Amino acid sequence: MRQVWYNRSNRFWGYLIMVGSGAMFLVFAFFPAKQDSAGLVLPFFVFSPIALGFWVIFVRPELVATESGITVRNPLFQTDIPWGAVRGFDGSGKYLRIQTVYGAEYLSSATEVANFRLLGRARTANDRAEVALTKMLNDRRAAGNAGGTTVVRRFFLPGPRALIAPTVVVVTGIVAYNLH
Repeated sequence: MRQVWYNRSNRFWGYLIMVGSGAMFLVFAFFPAKQDSAGLVLPFFVFSPIALGFWVIFVRPELVATESGITVRNPLFQTDIPWGAVRGFDGSGKYLRIQTVYGAEYLSSATEVANFRLLGRARTANDRAEVALTKMLNDRRAAGNAGGTTVVRRFFLPGPRALIAPTVVVVTGIVAYNLH
């Protein structure tokens, strides 16, 4: 049992801006204005932070429910909450709130609701996630295996997989730039 929630429109725009940033870097690499030693430095320092920022803010956030608990991946932090530590969920606002037995609340930006959606109060991604997670929590409790109660929250550092595409773009850019 593994279920993942994320904001599709945020991911679409995040990937689009990332691809656009990489494409602009490659344009500067393939069509340099003049050949000098610093020709790719400025484009690299302009487009890399844009791509990284959009990846962190729009692509990375997700909410993952597994047998052992819930993982909340927000832009800067990752929080692992075992089912035994979960008291309930609140999906009525802009962000899904996960309430713990300790009184702490954790927000998930993965199912972020656009402000205009809150006005009409149509059924939102938060509502759907709340219903599904509440059912999972009740099933775990009914089975008597809610698991541990230790919540682990840690700062996010991107792993090697997150660096593969940017490395390919930069290496391609350097090779293309040196061919001129």
